[in-house]
Amino acid sequence: MATEDMTVAATPQEFQVHSFCGTQIRHFRDPSGERWFHLGDICNALGIQNSRNWAGKATVQKVDARNARNENRPTNFVLANDLYSRIIPTSRV
Repeated sequence: MATEDMTVAATPQEFQVHSFCGTQIRHFRDPSGERWFHLGDICNALGIQNSRNWAGKATVQKVDARNARNENRPTNFVLANDLYSRIIPTSRV
């Protein structure tokens, strides 16, 4: 898993939240317009228990985010294009 620290701290107000199969998925766009999804939320929605193994070589950023206890903690977000390629793998014919 390629991990980089993100310099932009996202607050909960900056996250967009959508529901998928009853699970809330947090995501945001960075200053360049790239969309990032909360890795733990995605794995919960898909029933995946080990997010680090599942992410593989995806681009993952640590972003400061508030948790349920209102603590500001680094949290893993995965780049949308990498997420899509993990969910919908392509095959070459």
